[in-house]
Amino acid sequence: MENNIIVGNLKAFLDHDELSHWIKTFVRKAGQSAGSYNLHNKTIIICPPDSHLQFFYDTLMPAHLGDRVAIGAQDVSALTEGAHTGEIMAQTVSQWARYTLIGHHERRVAGDTPQTIQEKLTQALAASLKPIVCLE
Repeated sequence: MENNIIVGNLKAFLDHDELSHWIKTFVRKAGQSAGSYNLHNKTIIICPPDSHLQFFYDTLMPAHLGDRVAIGAQDVSALTEGAHTGEIMAQTVSQWARYTLIGHHERRVAGDTPQTIQEKLTQALAASLKPIVCLE
C-alpha cells in the first residue's frame, strides 16, 4: 500500500496558547498505543507559522513519532542570506523543518511570480528541504 501524505497548513489564525494546545493534543493522540489517529501508511506534515517552527520541533521531537510526523514551513525566502527584514531563509527553516510549502495561492496573491517560485524552490533544495509545490 502506498504512503499517504497529509499536509496541515495551520495558517495564522491561532495565538501561541492555542497553537500550544493544538500541538500538545496532537502529540498525545498520535502517541497513544491504540492510536486515536491511525498513522499507518501515512505521513503527516504540519506547517505552523514561522514564529512557531522551533516550538513545534521541540514539542514533536521528544514524542518519538518517527517519520510519521514531520514539520514543514509555510514558505521560504527566494533570497540568499543578507539584510532582508521579514524574510525567513531556507537554511534557517531547515533547522526545524524537513518540508516547505512553495507557491501557495495566498503567496501568489501577495506577489509571488513563477520566477519567485523557482528561486524559492532553488533555495529550499539547497537547504535540503523537500518542497511541496502548490499548483494553481
